[in-house]
Amino acid sequence: MKKLLVISILILFAQDIIAQSFYSNRINRRWIATGGLGYARSLGDLTNPGSYFDTKFNVVGGLQYRFTNRVQAGVNLMAFQLSGDDQ
Repeated sequence: MKKLLVISILILFAQDIIAQSFYSNRINRRWIATGGLGYARSLGDLTNPGSYFDTKFNVVGGLQYRFTNRVQAGVNLMAFQLSGDDQ
């Protein structure tokens, strides 16, 4: 049973393990696209005191260009909705 658990964990996280290896440096990738989903929450003046569960959905997208093995530049954009009123 333990072997089955270990093998299933290795298969589940195999992509993450490969992503951390040096093999990705040998691949000639000039452009890399990134993206993600998540939630955002404001802790500033727009939130009510004690309101800890006022979270909003956010979307992240980015693009990186690799000049050399050690130099790269990129841009990331994040979009989420933040609202408030003056009462």
